[in-house]
Amino acid sequence: MYRIGIAFLLILAFSCQKTTDSICDSGKELRDVAPFPIGTTEDGVVFNWQKAQGSRYFNRISSENILKMENLAPRRDSFNFWPCSWLSREAKNAGYQYLHIHPVIWHRQLPYWLANYPKNQLKNFLTDYCRQFKKAILLAESIQTTGIDVVNEALNEDGTLRSSIWMQGIGKEYILEAYRIFSELDPQYKLFYNDYNLALNPAKLDAALDLCDWLRSQGVRVDGIGMQMHINLQEPSSSDIADAFAKITNRGYLLHVSELDISINPYGKANAATSDLLDKQADKFVEVIELYRHIPAHYQYGVTVWGISDRNSWIPGEFNRFDAPLLFDQNNDKKPAYCSFLNALNQ
Repeated sequence: MYRIGIAFLLILAFSCQKTTDSICDSGKELRDVAPFPIGTTEDGVVFNWQKAQGSRYFNRISSENILKMENLAPRRDSFNFWPCSWLSREAKNAGYQYLHIHPVIWHRQLPYWLANYPKNQLKNFLTDYCRQFKKAILLAESIQTTGIDVVNEALNEDGTLRSSIWMQGIGKEYILEAYRIFSELDPQYKLFYNDYNLALNPAKLDAALDLCDWLRSQGVRVDGIGMQMHINLQEPSSSDIADAFAKITNRGYLLHVSELDISINPYGKANAATSDLLDKQADKFVEVIELYRHIPAHYQYGVTVWGISDRNSWIPGEFNRFDAPLLFDQNNDKKPAYCSFLNALNQ
């Protein structure tokens, strides 16, 4: 067992200050200096720009939308897993080294016809879908698949299981069934449970860990926890993040900072990215990386920034507000956060 103490957090406070000891003009990029895989996302729309630019900075790519069920099962009882092969091939051609599969089972972005699917047949459908997905991953090995978000966001904020179509039709066993099937894969494929607000909500994090412990007790494999880390300048605090990181790794799980972006306008009061907001954002990126680097290296699965450019961020559309949460601006130019992020990775 280990703990991130007050002394380390004091050191972190100093490390977040601007420094002239920078490698930002060295020609090195994130993927060149990161001691663990550093990732971004692909959604099937902006991949052309990412092919030209993204792999210069990142070495792992996560599927953002293209591998969600609405795209892989567009018609009833008819699967179409070509996006697995396409993504793997295109990622290799673009120069990425690794692929992270996101997600297999989720309660959103489902095919329209599933709402009327007989509940007593839902488990058979889920089993068949997971088996076909697993085969598609094995057949699409253009680049190395390092991890799979088997189940995504199964918990409510109070830690109870979400009343999704899967819970209503199958019950808690749907989670066990999904991990049982993917546990048949070689252990080189790391299996994750992925969720949000885990640093802000200790009760939800405890429930996620208890769920994963229960799955392990049932004889299936869960290798790690994906902390989505859609955060902002004010919260979660350094101590909140440190506590969450420690809880996960102390329980023996790999830690994936899986969907990192940092909102500069969470309350909708700003209409521009001022230099003050951008500097605060840069410090927050450093804070996350410094804390992540402090966990034991064998638990560091890697960090994935949820997109490259602010123009492609999901946040403005989802919340109908201005925001600039990523490392590159609307013109695909590096923001102050990029240099700070690079320096933090290079320590």
